[in-house]
Amino acid sequence: MPKAKPDKVVLHRIEFNNKERELLEHVAVGNTIKNVGMGVGVPVAVVAASYLSYKSLKEAWQWGEDIVTGIPTYYEKLQESITGEDAPPVEGTVTDSVVQYLLAWTTGYGLIWGKK
Repeated sequence: MPKAKPDKVVLHRIEFNNKERELLEHVAVGNTIKNVGMGVGVPVAVVAASYLSYKSLKEAWQWGEDIVTGIPTYYEKLQESITGEDAPPVEGTVTDSVVQYLLAWTTGYGLIWGKK
């Protein structure tokens, strides 16, 4: 059997005084800080734990060079393979600028350890 439409609308209203509003504001700020802290803190903790685990295992097992310490070598090898050892590019030319830009962009050269 269908329900009858209501005859009237009843409005319930809850009001807080100033002290209760301040308390709710503190609760809202606390929840926001907690949510943002968890959203940022957990990934940072995972990355830090992974990095520290990798470094400790690398030291314990005496692994070779990792990617961060090997990037300058890779940069030099790429530069030699692109420009060629016989004919180094002339400083200030467009080709030299493009090659330097591409090498810096692909290897991250200059961001982690600085330029020569």
